[in-house]
Amino acid sequence: MPPSATGDDACSAWNPGIQPGIPSEYRPLETILRQESVSSTLEEVSELAQLTGLKHEELVAFRPERLALHELIVRVTAEIVVAEGAEEEEFGRNFREIVAAIWQRDVLPHLTELAHLHAQLRARRHPHQAGSRGIPVPARDRDAATATPFPIQPAAQLAADRGGGGTPAGR
Repeated sequence: MPPSATGDDACSAWNPGIQPGIPSEYRPLETILRQESVSSTLEEVSELAQLTGLKHEELVAFRPERLALHELIVRVTAEIVVAEGAEEEEFGRNFREIVAAIWQRDVLPHLTELAHLHAQLRARRHPHQAGSRGIPVPARDRDAATATPFPIQPAAQLAADRGGGGTPAGR
């Protein structure tokens, strides 16, 4: 039986002494709190966490650009074979090139439309909360037309950075 199950706090293979959570000074660096990924602020999320008892992860409001990027990463992982290459790092480079190429060609041209749809869905889902002290709807999230595209390097720039040309599919 693991020591932690018996109430013993001694470190062992079953209880390595690692505590959950990130130290507060590093919280602003978490993806779920970075302004390019979410429209909620650390202060808003912390206040709601104290009021509700929910975790920060359950309270953040992801930007539509970040949601689209996450979906793209999931789809590439699940549906596309990414070349591994002779060196371990090549898989990561190839993966990023594929994601960047699809992002530039298929997602980026539609970001404004996606942001508008996201705003409409949020307004329909939470019509009574827009502007109230319920789930915060920051001003920058209310005007989806001014949404800043999520930063991602174009595939050509990634290829140039590594001394190659084009995407793996184009080679």
